[in-house]
Amino acid sequence: MIANLFLMEKVNKDRISNMKRFSLDDFVVTYIDYALDKLRESPMMNAFDEHMRKEISEIFNIDYNLVKGLSNAFHWELFLKGRDLAEYVQSTKDGEEATVGLKRDYDENDAISLKKKIISKYELLLKCSREHYLTNLKNR
Repeated sequence: MIANLFLMEKVNKDRISNMKRFSLDDFVVTYIDYALDKLRESPMMNAFDEHMRKEISEIFNIDYNLVKGLSNAFHWELFLKGRDLAEYVQSTKDGEEATVGLKRDYDENDAISLKKKIISKYELLLKCSREHYLTNLKNR
């Protein structure tokens, strides 16, 4: 029992340490790269969200819930009106799920522009969200 508690505390400290070290800029860049690639498949919205969170969690070796919290800050930037890159398509039939996809093919300049815009607009929120999450994790 004591050994299990010690192991859990060590794992928790390792996770906290890793979550403090990862770059938020790299997080955004990787998230957007994966999102744009996945949007080529026009997936169902819920499957898209779930896939993105799992993939990014594994890539950065950070908690799924942290990925969810951080990506919630900017995720919808991909689908805002006035953006011509990706789209959210609401189903017209009851019981069918909405889909997401690319409106058009994109080039590297489109992707770079989107990443810069998100990093610039959400940098402070992302830093605060990560710190809030880590504080809550320490207090468990």
